[in-house]
Amino acid sequence: MAVNYAVTGRADDPYPTRANTMSATYGGLAGKAAPTFTNTAPTTFGGGTSGQRFADLQSALGGVGYQRSGVQRQRAMSLDDLARQFADMRRGIPGQLNRRGMLDSGQFQRALGRSYADELRNAGRTELSMQDALNQLAMQQFGAESQFAQSGLNNALSSAERRAQLASQIRETF
Repeated sequence: MAVNYAVTGRADDPYPTRANTMSATYGGLAGKAAPTFTNTAPTTFGGGTSGQRFADLQSALGGVGYQRSGVQRQRAMSLDDLARQFADMRRGIPGQLNRRGMLDSGQFQRALGRSYADELRNAGRTELSMQDALNQLAMQQFGAESQFAQSGLNNALSSAERRAQLASQIRETF
């Protein structure tokens, strides 16, 4: 009994199968159309290194995004810790003033009001520090985007200069 290798699709088979033929054809076409570092950006903006510059930009923006989410997590945890701290502190105020016999003296309202004011002040300071961190990240993002744009502009200008120089060397043969 003979084995039909055209059905099995072995690599050393001299008869290509339909599946192998289709795979090779479609794979070749997909490989030409797939994004690479040389065809992710328009060729008129930046030349052959534009794909690498784009990858660098995406990496920088990903890092900024990761740091930004970390700042937001830190903000949420800090504000939650602050709220818990002041809630625990407020729970003890009536007992302290009651032991001294000052629960109805107005000091209770004063201490309670002061605790809310302190909590708001500390929350505002936390917000300010988080906003400073977010502003620093925004500046990093702006720097990465500016570097990407400046690099593309420099490549475009050098390409235009090179083409102008080549055009000046063309002799008129008419």
